[in-house]
Amino acid sequence: MRYYKKVLALFCAGLILFGLWGCSGRMDNREDTKTNRLDLPPEHLELSERQREILKKENLPQEYDKLTQTQKRAICRMEKMLCYLDEKYPGVEFRYLEYSAGYFDTEWLSVYPRGGSSSRDIVTVRPAGYNENGTFTDNYIGVYVRPYYEEAIAQYVKDYFQSGNVLVIGPDSVKTTLESTDDAAAGKIAGNCSGSCHIYFYLNLTDEKMKEFCEAFGAWCAENGYSGDHLVTLVESSEKLEEISEFNQYSYLNEDTYTLQYHCTVSTGGTVDIL
Repeated sequence: MRYYKKVLALFCAGLILFGLWGCSGRMDNREDTKTNRLDLPPEHLELSERQREILKKENLPQEYDKLTQTQKRAICRMEKMLCYLDEKYPGVEFRYLEYSAGYFDTEWLSVYPRGGSSSRDIVTVRPAGYNENGTFTDNYIGVYVRPYYEEAIAQYVKDYFQSGNVLVIGPDSVKTTLESTDDAAAGKIAGNCSGSCHIYFYLNLTDEKMKEFCEAFGAWCAENGYSGDHLVTLVESSEKLEEISEFNQYSYLNEDTYTLQYHCTVSTGGTVDIL
């Protein structure tokens, strides 16, 4: 009986150690005790220019043989993820931002398209499922479609008020069922995209007229599947409107910087609430 208790105790201790060391961290100089057996790094490798640039950014040796086992695996995994993006989106160059090692759904790579914003246009690549077949998922389409989504909403507001003094700032990554950039470019936005937007405009409106707009806007969003918590803000002057951008907008959400403001919340089921 004591023998079985001893075996059980050793087994439990092993599980505890596995939990402590089961998740590898970001790419750094620490040696990891756990390696994905499905994706062992090669013993020797001639690094690409892209890989050397990533290592330089991380202040790590740019010679493969000088890397730790964990770092070797990380730089190889990142290259696989980047090659996945290259194949899926030919002609788009992605710039490295950050990598977090891990197992299956805990591993991710963040990049942004060249010419885009490193703070807003963030594309995250993750292993698909348990990644036994080396496949990945990404949200590039959600980032790519954002300007089209913003323009669709902005156009409605402009048409409603017959005014061009409108600014729409959408989410960093739009929720979408579109599968290709061609679909987005073809204008297949209605019924396929959603996400909360901040809508700013300057007009001489009463509170009643503002509510009427929000009700009409909410009904239009529900009809087109543009669900989200849309914040509609009437700014106090055209000069203020010109100052607002996607990078400083939260400084203009104080009560002393706008005239009227409403939340127009549209559920995925089409219910509209104006608050």
